[in-house]
Amino acid sequence: MKMKKVGLALLVAALAVSSVTACGKKKKEEPKKVEKLAYIFHQKLADLITDGCRKIRKKTKCNCVALSGGVFQNRLLLRMVEEGLDKEHFTVLRHHLIPANDGGIALGQAAYAMQYIQEGK
Repeated sequence: MKMKKVGLALLVAALAVSSVTACGKKKKEEPKKVEKLAYIFHQKLADLITDGCRKIRKKTKCNCVALSGGVFQNRLLLRMVEEGLDKEHFTVLRHHLIPANDGGIALGQAAYAMQYIQEGK
């Protein structure tokens, strides 16, 4: 039930951002409000991710978190999550050489295929 509430909250926040953006075209002051709302949205999302990691660590004793996937191409979100996890003394793994999105998946698939061929299967 909590996940449904979180999903709904994120949807409402996204709709708020889009409606403020639509209104932002009318007034010069509105872009500042849009930027602030977008920043708050990212911070709350980062807080939710950090909180989820804390809860999982409590159950599993796992202290290592990998930040991967297309969502972590968002540099602001990546930085906020990484800072939150660092404060909680997690070991944080993230991409440095390989893209976090489909490019990384394609590279993994190519590596698997190469090994499969080399093993003669």
